[in-house]
Amino acid sequence: MFSRHSSITSYYNQTSKEEKLVSKFNKDSNVYTIGFLAVLALVVALVLGVLSQSLKPLSDANIKLDTRKKILMSCVSDPNMVANKDEAWINGTYENSISGILIDVNGDTVADVVPEGSYDFRNEVKNKGEERQIPIYSYTDEKDSTYYILQMIGMGLWDEINGYLCIGSDWNTIKGVAFDHKGETPGLGAELVKPWFTNQFINKKLFDDEGNYAFKVYKAGKYTSGENGVDGMSGATLTTEGVDMMVQATVEMYASKFNPVNL
Repeated sequence: MFSRHSSITSYYNQTSKEEKLVSKFNKDSNVYTIGFLAVLALVVALVLGVLSQSLKPLSDANIKLDTRKKILMSCVSDPNMVANKDEAWINGTYENSISGILIDVNGDTVADVVPEGSYDFRNEVKNKGEERQIPIYSYTDEKDSTYYILQMIGMGLWDEINGYLCIGSDWNTIKGVAFDHKGETPGLGAELVKPWFTNQFINKKLFDDEGNYAFKVYKAGKYTSGENGVDGMSGATLTTEGVDMMVQATVEMYASKFNPVNL
């Protein structure tokens, strides 16, 4: 009888220990899960950090190549020719014909070379202070004529639009433009990159005979004639207005070089 009672007591004691063990295991399991996730997150963060640093040179090289391509497209007679060239041609042509400097708000040179791939034009545009530095590129063609290329940034219908404005040594005649966008509507605002639109800018004037800023990108169908305007994109009024405002804002930003009577 005593032996049986001891066995029953032993059984319940053992069961209680097992229940406590299971309970402890469940608690430990939750702690383990949280700890595992924390360690996993740390490992992933470290891996992403290493990848980011290892890919940065490639990213900078791609930005540099894209910048050079767009600059060349703004100042050559056939932008499509540049678009279809390989990396070696773009880099070789750029290095033989393009140079860039950074200027301050007074138009004075602060750096003889634009740090391609690491220079953040967007942040500099936002900077309205005396320390702002913006780039000017110069292009010398096969006839030794020199043109100047100004970087542009603005807002379209949906997102950022940007590009380059190439002007003659008179700081008035447009020699060419190259535009790009992040999200304009295909067939409408996205037409800003097409030759039918960009070719209109060639040989147009930014200022009138009195030195007043006079250039305008008109609403589609509103432009008739004259050397101070181009026709806009049909069905893309806001993108058209964005391009117009971007060109004027660019001239204002580089006003120290233009010295117009009125902007």
